[in-house]
This record gives sequence, C-alpha cells and structure tokens, in this order.
Amino acid sequence: MNGGAPLAERLRPQKLDDLLGQEHLAGSGSILRRAIESGKIPSMILWGPPGTGKTTIAHIIANTLKVHSFHLSAISAGVKEVRDIIQQAKKMSGAILFIDEIHRFNKGQQDALLGAVEKGIITLIGATTENPSFEVNSALLSRCQVYVLRPLSEVDLIKLLHHAIASDEWLKTKNIVLKETEALLTISGGDARKLLNLLELVTASLPSREGMAKTQGPLYDDTAIQSDSLEEDGHEYQTADPFQYGLLKEFVKDHRSNPTEAEIILWELLRDKQLEGYKFRRQHIIGNFIADFICISNKLIVEVDGLPHQLPENKLSDEERTKWLNEKGFEVIRFTNAEVINQIDLVIKKTLTALKKEQKVRAPQKSEAGAVDNPPLGGRGAVLVITDDLVMQIAQQRIALYDKSGEQHYDIISAFIKSMRGSDPNGAIYWLARMIEGGEDVKFIARRMVIFASEDISNANANALLLANATFEAVNKIGYPEARIILAQCAVYLASSAKSNASYMAIEQALELVQKEGDLPVPLHIRNALTGLMKRMGYGKNYKYAHSYEGNFTKQEFLPEKISGTTFYQPGKNAREEDMRKFLKSLWKEKYGY
Repeated sequence: MNGGAPLAERLRPQKLDDLLGQEHLAGSGSILRRAIESGKIPSMILWGPPGTGKTTIAHIIANTLKVHSFHLSAISAGVKEVRDIIQQAKKMSGAILFIDEIHRFNKGQQDALLGAVEKGIITLIGATTENPSFEVNSALLSRCQVYVLRPLSEVDLIKLLHHAIASDEWLKTKNIVLKETEALLTISGGDARKLLNLLELVTASLPSREGMAKTQGPLYDDTAIQSDSLEEDGHEYQTADPFQYGLLKEFVKDHRSNPTEAEIILWELLRDKQLEGYKFRRQHIIGNFIADFICISNKLIVEVDGLPHQLPENKLSDEERTKWLNEKGFEVIRFTNAEVINQIDLVIKKTLTALKKEQKVRAPQKSEAGAVDNPPLGGRGAVLVITDDLVMQIAQQRIALYDKSGEQHYDIISAFIKSMRGSDPNGAIYWLARMIEGGEDVKFIARRMVIFASEDISNANANALLLANATFEAVNKIGYPEARIILAQCAVYLASSAKSNASYMAIEQALELVQKEGDLPVPLHIRNALTGLMKRMGYGKNYKYAHSYEGNFTKQEFLPEKISGTTFYQPGKNAREEDMRKFLKSLWKEKYGY
C-alpha cells in the first residue's frame, strides 16, 4: 500500500467545485458558497452522516479564506485545549476552530466556546453526526448557522471510485477494473472516506503488478478479460476494455439524469420505433465512445452538439472518433441544438435519408493475433478485476462492521431506537449488541434510552423514565463489560413497555403555536404580584388556590384569552393514560374534549 497518507486524505478536495454531492451547499449561488466567496463566514455546525464532507468543507473554507485554522477532536480534547487555542487566536485575525464530533463535548466544554464565538475571536466550525438541536446547547447553537449535509447517492459514490482509480498516482499503476461495486458500497455504508480506504485496502491486499504475470486464474489473465460485445446482423463491434467500459457506463448513467432540451426532443422522436419503425438506442457505448442515438441495424449514429461522446480524459477530436466509427461501418450525422429545437422537420428528413441509404458495412478488422481491433486508446497491460466476492473475502477479516471511533453509529442507533419503538426486544438487543461489540460509548447508548423513555413511552409507563435514568447512572459507575447487562435489562424493558408519544406531541404542538402567535400575555389572575404596584394593577386578582376547593380543583382559565380552550395533550390509547383521560374529563367536562 502507498506508504503516505490514506487514499481518502490524498484525494480530499481542495475547492468547492471538487466537492462530491452537497450541491445545495456548494453549488452555484448556494448560501454557503456565497458566504465563502464574500470572505466572511458565520460560525456554523455541519450536520450529516459520516463521510459526506464535513471535515472537507472545513478545510476548503480555511484554504479559500487563507486564514489560520485549528483542529480539535471532541473525543480527546477538553476545556484546557479549547482555552489554549482561544488565547492563540486572540493574536490572530479571523482564526477558524474546527471541532470534529462536537456533540461529544459536554455542557461545560461547549460553554467555554461561547465568549470567543460571540466576540468573533474565533469562527467555529463544528461537525456532528447527531441532531444539533439535542446535542449542542442552545446558547452555542443560537450563535451558529446549521448546515445539513445530505447522504451521498450511489451514483456519487461510484463516480468517486472511478475518480480515485483514474486520479490517484498509486492506484493508476494497478490497472484496476471495477467489475462490481455492490460490496464496496454496502460495507462502506455511504461513507466516502470509508469507501476510498476500503478500495485502497482491497487493492493493497492483492498481488503487486510485478507478480500478476505469475498469478494463475482469470483475475489477472489479460486474454481472459471479457468485453461487453454488441452483435447484431452478424456483425460484432467490440466495446472498450472493462476499465474504460465501467467508467463509460457510470458516465452515461450520470448524464441520463440531466438530459438537455434537444436530447429530450430527439429521443421522443426516435424511441420505441416512432420514426418509421426504425429502432434506436440512446446513449449507447460502442468502443471507447458514446453514441447519442444509434440505429444498429442500419449502422447510423445521430449526434447532438453539447452531449458527451467520450470520457473527458480521452480528448480525441470529433474527426478521429468519426474515422474509427466509419471504419466499423457506421455513418455519423450531427445536428446543432438549435436545429433540433427549431427545425425538427429538417432533422427528421436528414435522418430518414441517412437511414435509407445503402450501407457499406465493414466487418470488424482483425489483428494478426485474431483479436478485434480496439478503438484508439493506449495499452494497459495486466488488469486487476475487483468483484463483490473478492471485496467480501478481504473485508471479512479486515473491515469492522461498526466504526469503533463512533462515526458509524448513525444508522445503528436509529435501528436500535426504532426496534424499541416497535416493541421488538429481539431487534433492540441485536442492535445493542452491535454497538457494544463496536465499542460504542456507554453513556451515548444510555442517554438515548433516557430520551426514548420520555419521548416514546412517557406516561403510558412512568417507571420507564425512572429505570432509564437509573441505567444511565449505573453504567457510568460500572462501565464495560458489566454495563452490557444493565443496558440489556433497560432495552428489553423499554421495548416491552406500553408506548405513548402524547407528551412529546403536546410540547411540539405548543411550540408550533408559540412560534405562530408570539408572546401572548399571561392572564392577570395567574400573574405573580411581587410588588404593591403589581397588586394594584390586578396581578393575581381572583386567582383561585386549587387546594382550597373540594377535590383540590376548581375551574379557572390558565391559557391566554386568544387560545383559550386549545388542547395540546391528548392522552394515548393505553391503560394508564385512559385513566388520566377519564380523570381530566371529570374535571374539565367538555372544555378540552377529553
């Protein structure tokens, strides 16, 4: 393996234009790009799954603005390190402090940042895989802009693999062919960093190029490479070698999702034999080239200006490409975008004329060795073919299924919570075991169960919160390995308990109303009369002290006049809350609809 930095670090983008995905943040006119281009960025929290570009964005910002930057990991840093950096930053201008996994800082550590952020001594960039609304304290969060990074698509990840193979100096010496990618994508779990490092590990685990000639079997046998050939009417037209073909396939797939207006119009005309019964294929690979529209039976290729006809690195002229296609018996006709959009009748006429011409098809030319001639492209030598089976074989012993640094807990903690919410103790125990085996922070697991007990069980079983809180205290005292027993007991109890999110929904609805209506006045009778003036103004007047009445209750209004009678809490359909519903109905009668 390359003795320097890991592949993911070697390929880390240096400018926004090279950032994969995240068009909503890095694309032209996006709010973050505008801020960076203006030279003035706010303190920010970058929230998203692992391996989606949070650290990269921080590096790009620092490099673009050409300011001094500090990097801390919340796993190992504390208040002392934060204060030391703040002291250094006071002597600088516009210093950036990047804190990875900022959600792991406790309240005291986060509070240490407040003054420096507010005074502009540092510009904070925090990265987190957790919802900052829950994991970053409100005082710090209010001083930061939150940017959400989206998961990378499969197309993005495959494009990244091909980019790595074509760009990295070490990988370029290996003649890699990505025959299959499913295993790489599955094991990496959408994490671009993990994907690249897995690709490097798989490549390094195979024999060196010098040893390939001695290796037996189809993986490294140049003569055994199977081209994806097209055979129709007895004529065969060989595609590119598997390396080029894989790149071309992804290139075509990516382009098809963003067709031009002219391409859409022409495809509507040619598809499904709509042009006098002639069958066309769209974006078809032949040799090292992409035919915009091809009628194989009549050996005609129709091209439109502006569409990609080869990989950018190939750099062959239209004349060279056309010459090769002509040698294979294909006629090539081209139209401008304006002709397709504005003169479709002319396009139809020229295409039909070309289709009906007598074709002089040449059979594929053979070399002395009997092989079909390939299109213009340099020789590649021995080839290393990566398959799903190969990746799984290597990864089985070498790749952890759960990142012990905590970066890959995003999906597994979600599965754990949803299993408990779905009342499946078996699912909950399995995902708990995955986290424990991966070395997940015991406090992180216990803290999530405390939240779950209130959000998803609530008053359907008030003991759930007591047990979850006791679990949090206990595992902090005990630690691993015995903490696994306590966590398991609590997980089973929570999963097996009656469920209700009624309290959670009540506060969410109340918050929504507060945001909508603003600060409605507190009714005078339930205000606190601290002074004589307040009493004379009517504060607390006519307030009825509940314990002075039978049953410790008497009707009076507790909501602002504008929203009087609004019901936020609707008891859940479970035994405990049904009792609560009956009790509230006995008190309030029809007022709240209980």
